[in-house]
Order: sequence, then C-alpha cells, then structure tokens
Amino acid sequence: MGNASDQRVMELFLGQFTRDGDGYIYRRSQKGAAIRVSAGEYHEFVETFTRASKRLKWGFVAGILVLLIAIAVGGVSTGVDVDSAAVSIALIGSILLSASVFTWLFTRIYHRPARMLERRVPISGELSPEEFRRQWFTAMRWRTIIGQLGTFLAISIVILLDHDVLHGQGRLWLLLPALFAMIAVLLVWRKLRYTVPTP
Repeated sequence: MGNASDQRVMELFLGQFTRDGDGYIYRRSQKGAAIRVSAGEYHEFVETFTRASKRLKWGFVAGILVLLIAIAVGGVSTGVDVDSAAVSIALIGSILLSASVFTWLFTRIYHRPARMLERRVPISGELSPEEFRRQWFTAMRWRTIIGQLGTFLAISIVILLDHDVLHGQGRLWLLLPALFAMIAVLLVWRKLRYTVPTP
C-alpha cells in the first residue's frame, strides 16, 4: 500500500492484532473479545486483506470511470445536456451507489478474521469503553493527530476565504471551524489524558 490513506487503513487492520508469545491476540475492531491466533493465521489474514483491499480499491476506481463514461456517452447519444439536472442526479446517484457497495465490500474484507474465528472460544471478553479509549489513544501517534489538526486548519482557512462569514447566513459557515476546534481540543485532551502519566 502506497499512500498515507492506505497506510492508515493497514495500521487500523493490524491494530486488531497484538503479539502474544509465538502467536497473536485478535480483537475485532480493536475492542472485541480476545481470540488467540497462530503466527501463520496472522500472516494469512494480513496477506489476504492486503490483496483484497488493493483489488477493491482499483475495482472501485475502474467502476467510477466506467460509470462516468457511460453517463457521458448516454448523455451524448440521447442529446441530453451534460449540465442538466438529470445528468447531475444520475452522476450523484451512481457515485453514492458505488460508495455504498465499496463500503459494504470493504467491511466484509476488514472483518474477515472475525468471521473465520467466530467458532473459536475467546480467552477474554470485550474491552470496556474506557479500556478501549486508553488502548486507542496510547497507540495513536502524535503525528497522526497533528496531521488531522492540519487538515482541520486547512479546511477552515478555505471556508473563511471563500465565504463571507461576517454577515448574514454566511456566519453559519463558522459552525464548521468551531466543530473542528472542538474535535481538535478533544483529541489532544484525550491523548494527554491516556498517555501522559499523572504526577
């Protein structure tokens, strides 16, 4: 997997497994019941996920291109204006449908280990919400948080520059940067709370 998004997806998938002696412990979505797996099973799960996610990603890209070409060709052949409402609705509907199918297929790929291990007896139960948050924020890197904060800042700047946020309904656009600021404060606070020892 090449780009940062692909690497993050792989990190999330791998985060469901923790090393345990010669094998691993699997927790669905990092918080499910703990199931012991062998090193061989772990490597098979990782290799299968890597192959399947790559195929799914490129299949999604190819599917979108085919849909766009089909809509363009259909519009030209029927004489429909490509800027018309009908073409716009068809385009948005096709993208939403493709995204829904992609999400469903990705969820099945991501949770394949859980289906394969559903008959195996867990060695411990699910993590509590507090235990999960502690594990999640302990594993989360500061560079990931900084990257998210940078994204929030960039989107906020674009909003402030592209809209008149000081007058009329334009002030509603200020709600989004405010929401980003709240999320940023929450992320940093929880990271500090769960990873910095209390003196």
